[in-house]
Amino acid sequence: MENCAVILAAGEGKRMKSRHPKVLCEVLFKPMLEWVIDAAHGAGLNDLCVVTGHLHRQVEEFLRALAARRPQFPPPEHVLQSEQKGTAHAVRMAQDFLRRHSGGSALILNGDAPFLSPEVIGGALRDHLENGRDVTVISAEPENPFGYGRIVRDKTTGAVAAIVEEKDADETTRKIREINSGAYWFRTDSLLPILSKIRNENAAGEYYLPDAVKLLISEHRRAGAFKTQDGSVVLGANDRGQLNQLNSIARGRVMARLMADGVDIPCPDGIMVGARRRRRARHPRSAGLHPFRQHQRRLRLRHRPQHRADRYLRGQRLHPLQRPLQRGIRRGRRIPETVYRAARIKTCRRQFYIKAARSRSAAKILRGIFQMNFHGKDIKIFTANANPHVAQQIAECLHLPMGKSEVSTFSDGEIAMSLFESVRGSDCFIVQSTCAPVNNNIMELLIMIDAMKRASAARITAVIPYFGYARQDRKAKARDPISAKLVADLITTAGADRVLTMDLHAAQIQGFFNIPVDHLLGAPLLSSFLKERIGGHTDDYVVVSPDLGSVTRARNFAARIGCPLAIIDKRRQKANVCEVMNIIGDVKGKRVILVDDMIDTAGTICNAAAACVETGGATGVIACATHAVLSGPAIERIKNSLITELVLLDTIPLPEEKHLPNFTVLPVAPLFAEAIERIYEDKPVSPMFV
Repeated sequence: MENCAVILAAGEGKRMKSRHPKVLCEVLFKPMLEWVIDAAHGAGLNDLCVVTGHLHRQVEEFLRALAARRPQFPPPEHVLQSEQKGTAHAVRMAQDFLRRHSGGSALILNGDAPFLSPEVIGGALRDHLENGRDVTVISAEPENPFGYGRIVRDKTTGAVAAIVEEKDADETTRKIREINSGAYWFRTDSLLPILSKIRNENAAGEYYLPDAVKLLISEHRRAGAFKTQDGSVVLGANDRGQLNQLNSIARGRVMARLMADGVDIPCPDGIMVGARRRRRARHPRSAGLHPFRQHQRRLRLRHRPQHRADRYLRGQRLHPLQRPLQRGIRRGRRIPETVYRAARIKTCRRQFYIKAARSRSAAKILRGIFQMNFHGKDIKIFTANANPHVAQQIAECLHLPMGKSEVSTFSDGEIAMSLFESVRGSDCFIVQSTCAPVNNNIMELLIMIDAMKRASAARITAVIPYFGYARQDRKAKARDPISAKLVADLITTAGADRVLTMDLHAAQIQGFFNIPVDHLLGAPLLSSFLKERIGGHTDDYVVVSPDLGSVTRARNFAARIGCPLAIIDKRRQKANVCEVMNIIGDVKGKRVILVDDMIDTAGTICNAAAACVETGGATGVIACATHAVLSGPAIERIKNSLITELVLLDTIPLPEEKHLPNFTVLPVAPLFAEAIERIYEDKPVSPMFV
């Protein structure tokens, strides 16, 4: 049986005081969890299971995004530890995963220990197998062993006799320098039965994994330790200070490698570098890096350039907002001195600002990120209360801070809005879905647009991932309002200069606006996810349109993933009530992929799933939609339906009580971030979907 790894990533990390899980805090612009996954992959471990807990949805979204970037590796599985009751309890959550790998060996490691290398993991596994052990502890001798469990060895055989925690150690034991790193190789068949024997008879009432080693030793199983010479493998981060230490160590290692490759770094202070991949880049002789530089990911210097101060590279290119400078730097030329001649530089709380007198010289370094703006206006991202999580993700994708604003209500229910920074001359993007409560969210958007218009913003773009009232786009009967047109007029009159939205219920709504509308499609995100899931088995799947109105959408979706198309003829008796009539196409013996733009009360999608299975003979149903409205009886209907998996985008925030186990939610932030970047640079948005 193939070996596997279980990564413990459920911890909250209270002392980090972060809005992200601790394992997603970054070391050299790279989440600690990604360091650990890379180490496991580098050691030849492809079957991974990540135990999530605190803010688990963020970790799960990160794992999905990582899997999409690395199709050569199987996507890591994840299980939820809903209550954090210790490391052994976390491993218990992965018992089903471990049982599937019975007969092999399992690596248990922490998701916040970024310096555990593939060489150490591989060396420990060889030592574990050659000695026929039931458990091998990866140990080290750091400079300061305080706080770590000590490895007590048998004086005769050298085998591990005990792991003694700091609080339980006597003076003799505290003198031992060999400590437990928190990473273990277990024989899977030995680990599974011992997990149920671990007790929580301690002050914290938690189940600790070192007790598994103690129990195995008590049963006369073979236990040993693989001691690595690299003391940094034990290092983790529980607060910002420790995270800074990890960044300093990692940065020093990268700088040492660069200098070993012949890169001239006369003053390392002020140079920020990112984590390098394992394949080394070749740098020409006399290439140099100078202070006040940031670099993320892989660095490859051109022929003899001197990369001097106040410029920011990401990979082999500039930050997206600096691309006008890209050509000059790639050729090794300095930026013309006139760009900086009028600049005034000051420091405040370790942040750098450059303000220039001319519009073409406008530049800003904020929190160490160099932003160039050749339109003469800054770019700023704001949000109201509808979907702040997506707005924050968009800002992070663009490496920008969130705009400082607040939207609240007065005691009588009226909306109050405050801007806490200047937007004069800025290119402002307001992220606000007009989802439930629809009318409140629309008013928040209108009031924020009006406030920015009166504050002299140069351009205001309303970023509306989900556009409410879109289904009221025509007069279905006499004296019906066309509410979608009314909302479009309100947004235009309030002062918006442009609208950026996704998957309007009817494409003609774009014509309701008298301002430019950029209409993004959710199909590329959904189809990419499902295409990876399907692999080469496209003949086993069929894309189904749940009604005649979605045929064009389903046809394009089917073409993207290379599957045949079927159509369900559905007739609606009254509002929010539908009846499935018959299926046009062959779904017998196949897995069905139902495609729609939104799921409201879920009547259409659930009836379609039932028709495909009960009438058409389909073997399973996967449903996907851009907008998860999920009003009224939607959750109960989906829970009792024949849908095995529902894939959604996060254009509408999904409350915890509405999130079912078979839901998969994909982030839209990267797509919106790219569109915002293109709008800012006056580039077309349509090539994103070609």
